[in-house]
Amino acid sequence: MKILLAIPSKNQSQYIGDIIDHIGKMSVKPDHVLYFQDRPSAKELVEGKRLLPTRDGLIELVVSRSEPEIIGHPQMAYGESQFLTGYIREQAIDYMLQNGYDAVVFIDGDCLPEPELIEAHKAILCKETPVVTVGQRKEFMHEWTDQRLAPDSKLDIFSDEPREVENEGYFVDSGVVWTCNFGMNRAAVMKLRELNKLLYGREETFSSDFVGTWGGEDGFIGLECFYTLTPVIALPKGENGIKHQFHLRESAKYQHVAFIQYLEQHREQLLYLLDCYDFNYRNIRYVPREDILVRDHLV
Repeated sequence: MKILLAIPSKNQSQYIGDIIDHIGKMSVKPDHVLYFQDRPSAKELVEGKRLLPTRDGLIELVVSRSEPEIIGHPQMAYGESQFLTGYIREQAIDYMLQNGYDAVVFIDGDCLPEPELIEAHKAILCKETPVVTVGQRKEFMHEWTDQRLAPDSKLDIFSDEPREVENEGYFVDSGVVWTCNFGMNRAAVMKLRELNKLLYGREETFSSDFVGTWGGEDGFIGLECFYTLTPVIALPKGENGIKHQFHLRESAKYQHVAFIQYLEQHREQLLYLLDCYDFNYRNIRYVPREDILVRDHLV
């Protein structure tokens, strides 16, 4: 099985050396790594070219300076640049399809992969039928565990064995698919691209409707998978997560409440369109987010 690791990075070149070290310690290495620099500064570009590509040719630097034709959710805060990580991930998908990879795993440019990351994703993604994988995001503020495993968390998706997530409320609350540790096999990629082309007229995996402002593009993929019976499998607990490096979050950029509201509007539209094309395989009617969270005991 040929597997690609893709790492979008924006203003995160200070972590390149540590990421390279952690990739070198993996129990199973990816067949290739694409490290993307999104609209880098001159300093970032110098740092990237100094450290990448690696001597063994495993890691390749990709510099992206372009913006997509469609920015569906433009950044409206003065002075803030467009958030284009979904667009960068779409470039990785294109590379995957054009170069014969069977699956892709995504982490972020501020995340250090644990030794069993690729091994755990690969064990589940090696299917001919569509499947998506999600893993843990471990953080210092949560004592190096995933916040979804905290004692007060109600998002119970991880266990000692791989587990398919089948609770609608978890997806509606955007608590399942986080692209800092996320994998798709080729069949899942093709299914999503065909679905988005049919429903929205755009053959893409990450919806352009979420390009521009932070948040929602990964949660929307989760909803598309859930409603169309594409299995989303949570990796088992273990050394297969990523360790997110602590940094301050700018309030003008990371607005959780705003993206949840935007995601909810698109969820209602998605269910309407799935009904129109007979792809609502769970036969689920739209119920407002607040009612679902109450129903599923998530509030």
